[in-house]
Amino acid sequence: YEVAEMMEVEHAKVLRMIEGDKTHIGIIPTLDKAQMGSISYFIKSSYKDSMNREKVCYECTKLGCDMLANKMTGEKGIVFTARYVKKFNEMIGDPYKGISTELRSILMLDKKQQEIEKRVTGIE
Repeated sequence: YEVAEMMEVEHAKVLRMIEGDKTHIGIIPTLDKAQMGSISYFIKSSYKDSMNREKVCYECTKLGCDMLANKMTGEKGIVFTARYVKKFNEMIGDPYKGISTELRSILMLDKKQQEIEKRVTGIE
């Protein structure tokens, strides 16, 4: 439901994109037919509407949001992509949050040094 809001489309339209209907095949049936594990993209769930009825919805993984974003074009596609990328980054958080600037700098330099050493030695 939240993804539909970010996409600025009705929830029913997002469900139609994900599940499909009589007029077009959806993302889940297509992924399942190709044996690509739709569960990596969309996890079936439910919610209660304002009349206390159980309604279908999907939890979208980052892959699912990528899939939906790739189906959108123009300004709406750009805005949705920006919104979901920001949302996932907020969920991941800042690994350096709450530490001093000096310690942050040391950790970032150490990480960079490790990356350089991996490239030079080829050892992970």
